[in-house]
Amino acid sequence: MERGPRPATGEREYRYDDRFMIDESTEMAKTDAGPPPRRGWSKGKWAAIALAVVVLLLALGVAGIAYATYDYAAEYEGRILPGTVIQGVDVGGLTESQALEVVRASVAPRLDRRIRVTFEGRRWVVTPRSLGARSNARRVVRAALAASASTSFMDKMRMKVLGDEMGFERSVAIDHPRAGVRDFVDELAAELRVEPRD
Repeated sequence: MERGPRPATGEREYRYDDRFMIDESTEMAKTDAGPPPRRGWSKGKWAAIALAVVVLLLALGVAGIAYATYDYAAEYEGRILPGTVIQGVDVGGLTESQALEVVRASVAPRLDRRIRVTFEGRRWVVTPRSLGARSNARRVVRAALAASASTSFMDKMRMKVLGDEMGFERSVAIDHPRAGVRDFVDELAAELRVEPRD
């Protein structure tokens, strides 16, 4: 079949096959265009993904720290927190009874030291404890336990994550009641009283 002259631009060109009429301008456009362009991700999408990853990592980090702090608080439930010193003794991690035992042992030499009283060849030995001296060890240990229990969650988080300590430090006082000393002196006076002679 013979073709006539090509039509001017903008006109359609047709050719005839055995059975079909084919629009050659459309066919040419389809073959010349090549594959459709591949669309990549824009910078905005990458930024959104990066932000989502950062937020997810931060959330996981915060959750991990919170869990570790909860575990830390549970570990020291009913115990004295680290960094607690009473009478020069570190009582961190101890229960009230354990801390009281340790503190009383450190104060015992002051309560049980021997005091010798001599008069005219006679000698008496007493101790501050036997004269009624007592320490305030129980009160100080309970104060340490109360301070540990009232420590906030954020402070416990700081202690767990940064290794900070509570910073509670107290000394134990010894109370020497006068009544015990007075009773001892009265006993000595009664024992040493001498009948007057002419």
